[in-house]
Amino acid sequence: MIITSPADLEIQKPKQLIYATNIVMKMKVGEKMKARNSWPFLVVWLLCFALLAGCALKPDPNVDLPKVSDAESDDMKEEDSELAVLRKNILDSESNIGVAFIGYVDSESTEADLYTYLAASETGQKYPCLSEAPLVMVEGQELYAIVPPNEEWTVTVYPSMITDDGTYEDVLNAPIYTGDPGEVLLVRCNLSEIYSNVLIVSTDGVAAISFRPSLSMEDGHLVAIAGVYDFSVYEEGGSIIESDDEMLENPGLKALREEILQNGTFGAAFIGYVGYDSTGADLYDYLEYSATGQTYPFLSDATLCMAEGQELYVIVPQAGEQVKIYSSTINENGEYVDDVSDPLLEGGPGEIVLLRCNVSEIYSDVRVVIVDGFGAHEFRPFISGRDGKIVECVGLYDFSVYEPYDPGEYGFEEEMDYLCTFDEVKEAMKRGMRVLYTGQTIDIDGNTCKLFSVGTDHEEQFVDEFHYAVCGDLVYSYDVVNDIWTPLGMG
Repeated sequence: MIITSPADLEIQKPKQLIYATNIVMKMKVGEKMKARNSWPFLVVWLLCFALLAGCALKPDPNVDLPKVSDAESDDMKEEDSELAVLRKNILDSESNIGVAFIGYVDSESTEADLYTYLAASETGQKYPCLSEAPLVMVEGQELYAIVPPNEEWTVTVYPSMITDDGTYEDVLNAPIYTGDPGEVLLVRCNLSEIYSNVLIVSTDGVAAISFRPSLSMEDGHLVAIAGVYDFSVYEEGGSIIESDDEMLENPGLKALREEILQNGTFGAAFIGYVGYDSTGADLYDYLEYSATGQTYPFLSDATLCMAEGQELYVIVPQAGEQVKIYSSTINENGEYVDDVSDPLLEGGPGEIVLLRCNVSEIYSDVRVVIVDGFGAHEFRPFISGRDGKIVECVGLYDFSVYEPYDPGEYGFEEEMDYLCTFDEVKEAMKRGMRVLYTGQTIDIDGNTCKLFSVGTDHEEQFVDEFHYAVCGDLVYSYDVVNDIWTPLGMG
């Protein structure tokens, strides 16, 4: 985005550049002026200065100037030349800023680690002048170089976040860093591959450009932005060169993550039903031979989280996102109560999780939270009684490989599960009531339905207050006054 005037942006005033040799020269000249403070000398000195205008002033032999070796001088000239050529390329492309993606780094990398990574990278080899740039370390796993087009442009880095409605919110009154005029910067940022957590603004005092560095999921290049010149060094295939083999993502996992992004935010799959007393080895074997495990063999590297239950799931976050799992129970009002003080698991960035959970087929006994650095997505994995698939939730992409579903296989649980999705049943449960299967069936409009009661469970007996009949997607409520069954419709 090109901004014609930077007046609306609160950008810190550039720090004044101070050159030590100039200060020394001024001090020496000042001392001599004081020593020769007389009229005759002053007149002669001014006359000589007028006659010799344009001649070079000889350096004071008493001033100790820093000495630079021939080798250092050549290196400095070479680096200055590389930077000058790069800046010319930026201007020739009619851009206002140059940006390069150096590569993926560890979110816990130290400053020394990042400079070492830069030096070994293809971009760092091509532009050694980048090694002198100051480093701005924001939370994230992506390393970028930012180069102004000349000495008049100043770069400022601001924190940025995503709001609940999915829009960016920039903190313009608290910049993370403001560079000197013309100063090159290195920036580590972006915990998520979906959103950027920084806003970068560059201005020359007249015009300004702002952008959020991020990568395209299609080709691995910088997202194209008007006014931004991409000088990254890419492989022939288009992706960035990575010097650490551990940073290379499995092609199958990368393809799955791209598929997830096209359909949601995070991915999950139901692997199947397992034994309560299954060992970790048993669960990994079950995953390996399951239809989902055969389709996605890289899931065998997932970290195992074993809660009580008989349902096995796998959760796939995006690279840089973190999976957290908490235990959960149902209170007397039918509401979830989560134990957030003691997580069952806190995964690492991008870590896939294999989860066993759910003693009940009606409620989930875990809460899964996926954190991306800007916010969080959460869901409670359990299987719908209607179709045998994971119950849908916002942001979830279900990549399970399902087998043909037989509703009669699971008794009455699927009907009870479906009945509990209706608002009036939910409200009754919030008031402390329970849902009970009577074990009876009734024919309504030619449909054989299972009967359920909603009521209060006293110590002596269960008191019926409402009656429902469920058959597939059809739910009927019994009208006691008129002695008829009334369809409720869909939950």
